[in-house]
Amino acid sequence: MQVVALDCEMVVVRRQPKPGVALARVSLVGEDGQLLYDSLVHVPSDTIIDYQTPKSGIREGDLEDAPSYENVRNKVIALTKGKILVGHALWNDLAVLNLSWNLDNVRDTALYYPLRKHVGIHQEGVYPSLKVLAEKILGKVIQVGEHSSIEDAQTCLALYALYAEEWDRGVKAYEEVTALLPNGSGEWYW
Repeated sequence: MQVVALDCEMVVVRRQPKPGVALARVSLVGEDGQLLYDSLVHVPSDTIIDYQTPKSGIREGDLEDAPSYENVRNKVIALTKGKILVGHALWNDLAVLNLSWNLDNVRDTALYYPLRKHVGIHQEGVYPSLKVLAEKILGKVIQVGEHSSIEDAQTCLALYALYAEEWDRGVKAYEEVTALLPNGSGEWYW
């Protein structure tokens, strides 16, 4: 089965009864590490409370002429359907894309036990940052300054590649190879 890595960036928007997030950028990387898709997403500027620029790299004006959420979401669906989805804390990305995914076809670097143990995380409900995993396991420094969803997706793919055979074998054998999902995130998986 083919593999695609996904990472999204978000902005904070006005919502009732409290602020929420909206998709601002999505990047997909193929199993060879090459960029498959990268797009900003239109979000009306009058709804944005915080661009989260240090984290998202998104600035005022970046999203005004971007494609619509529906167009971007449809493209993501077309490029990922039937594939193994690799990412970090994918429940956030799936939620903002309003997608659900077969849990057998998810490879989440925040959840995989060998990656977690490598950085000293043994407790359920605690998740390593992608930055820490990259530095401690790959010897790679990422997220210096603004985040790049392309770099983050490529980093997830590199982490997955280290354990791909073992990870895939464990999933197919229904072994417990990943930590529990955060409360409330199960709706994005089946």
